[in-house]
Amino acid sequence: FLFKHGYDYDEVYHVAEQLKAIFYENIRISYDVEVSTTASIGLCSFPRHGRTVEQLLESLNVAIYTAKKNGGDRIVVYSDEMGKAESENVQYYEQVKKAIDNKEFVLFYQPFVSVDSKQIIGAEALLRWEHKELGLINPKDFINILEQTGDIYKSIELAKIAKDKQHGIIEYK
Repeated sequence: FLFKHGYDYDEVYHVAEQLKAIFYENIRISYDVEVSTTASIGLCSFPRHGRTVEQLLESLNVAIYTAKKNGGDRIVVYSDEMGKAESENVQYYEQVKKAIDNKEFVLFYQPFVSVDSKQIIGAEALLRWEHKELGLINPKDFINILEQTGDIYKSIELAKIAKDKQHGIIEYK
């Protein structure tokens, strides 16, 4: 939400609560499948939290990132302290979101080998970010952000689909 300076804060917050309540209704996708949704909402005001569209959108991104980082399903009003603390994380989060959209996450499989039989008895799937400019990025640099925002499941699923297609495996549902 973007609200103008001079709007009644309580009124704006109430509208955000009403919007958030809409997301509590389950969405039926088929006869026997329903999906539950939640909303992470950020609020900021002009000119207090930015004087340009870019500044206001950055403030909103920080507020939404903070809402997601703190478990999601909440309304967060931007503050200057929040901006100082989270600005760098938000920029990195935006890069991670683009990496998901660009399918830059890949899976590598590390085999488990039995010491006795010397046979492969399993494998561990390792998620890696194949950055177009920086190459492979260490998971310690992005996993935490994916977990905090809930995007870890989407990135793993997309990486698995890409790996399966690479090996000619197509799953029919």
